[in-house]
Amino acid sequence: MFRSLKSDAGPDDFVPLLNSIYNLLANSAPEDRHPERTKYLPDISEAVMVRRTRIEHEVDQKELLFSIRPVGDFSRAAESVASLYPRSLSNALTGYSYRTVEEMVCKQHSNPLSDSDRQRLMTRMYAECADALNQPGDYAGLNPKDPIDSRLLFCLALRWDNQHLAYVLSEDDWQERMWKSIFAESLRLSEDCFRQVFAVVGLIGCGGRLTGSLKETVVEWVEQDLIHGYIVKLAESLYPF
Repeated sequence: MFRSLKSDAGPDDFVPLLNSIYNLLANSAPEDRHPERTKYLPDISEAVMVRRTRIEHEVDQKELLFSIRPVGDFSRAAESVASLYPRSLSNALTGYSYRTVEEMVCKQHSNPLSDSDRQRLMTRMYAECADALNQPGDYAGLNPKDPIDSRLLFCLALRWDNQHLAYVLSEDDWQERMWKSIFAESLRLSEDCFRQVFAVVGLIGCGGRLTGSLKETVVEWVEQDLIHGYIVKLAESLYPF
């Protein structure tokens, strides 16, 4: 399943490497872009993360606006909810960076799947979640013949029923701690964004704390964003360009 990567990185380098890779990738503006950015983040992988985040954001935005419309000013709420998109994309980029560093530290990555294995993976997803893929305004508009959409569909198949867990490179305690660490930080930053949104429409009290179903919603969204970014990087190995 694995083959070696040339790298001198070790477990103690995980956090510094993660910060370095993320900072390198986060600067996407042409005038600020690092010359080696595409070496660590191919254009198509970035496009896949953007495509999925936009789809999910449109769905989540509608759900949020539907739930808060009776509470506050709709136009103000819509503007506030739109601010969640860059945070979601940043979480996906964090997950992508995590897998990148995992490969560096473990000095391994996953070997490509055969055509038949990829087809079985896709067939299983379509058989088990066809209804979910055909929801209006969701993933129904993805075109399997489009290179970005087809790769996004492959990533969805890896996410379906946690298929991606078969390709985690290490189950060591340090890796579990690293994942919990980046999740906690991503959750903290995301909660800050959500608090601002909910404060606009009066959905949280003076204490400004997210509790109950609101807290659960943010936790779920952050987890999904991180895992998607992780899978986009994993897909580069399992389904090379």
